[in-house]
Amino acid sequence: MRHNLFTKLLIALGTFAFGLTTFSLWAGFQRKAFSSSELAPRTDFISVSVNSVEFYGWGKEKARGNEAKDVTPAVELETTPPNDYRRLRVWDASDRLAPELIEVRCRLENRGQGPVDLLVLATGEYLVAPFKKGAVDDKGALKSFSLTERQTLGQQTVIKLRPGEAREISYTDINLKSVVDKYRLKEYGQLWPFDFSVRVSVETADNRPVTQSSARLRIVPNLIR
Repeated sequence: MRHNLFTKLLIALGTFAFGLTTFSLWAGFQRKAFSSSELAPRTDFISVSVNSVEFYGWGKEKARGNEAKDVTPAVELETTPPNDYRRLRVWDASDRLAPELIEVRCRLENRGQGPVDLLVLATGEYLVAPFKKGAVDDKGALKSFSLTERQTLGQQTVIKLRPGEAREISYTDINLKSVVDKYRLKEYGQLWPFDFSVRVSVETADNRPVTQSSARLRIVPNLIR
């Protein structure tokens, strides 16, 4: 009887020791696995931000009066400085200095852990509505629109953007005035492109989406025309 009891006790102790050893080995494996996954850098992790999508343009010079010394000058019209390159928040058709061509600029910053090659695509969208008073609310937002016009503004390649590096890119010669003039034609029923939105989309070189950002430029019609 005592022999059987001693044998059972040995078996129980052996089973407990085996289970404890197995648990310790498994816990150690888990700690090693999790600690290695936390410490190992993710070389495939890409973090890029698009900052400050903005509109710019050169102010047009107004005509000058006759400045010849031997001729009494006519009343001079106001002129802009030759370097009048300005940020645009609104494009106003009644402003004689409103630029015909505009530029979209943005700033890319690599917040990841390694250098990246990127494709940066800019697309524009015009919201077109009837040309009339009351088309926009007090905050300048379009109340309703009749159609949209989309344009591809351009695509640029950014090579080897290093971690922590910021790089500015731009899309130039966007002919805003040509779109405005087109909708002034009678066949369009007196429409106006009140709102110009630009979206900048960033992809990796193998076309994986990374991020995007957008900005909006109001286009104010000249109601006295």
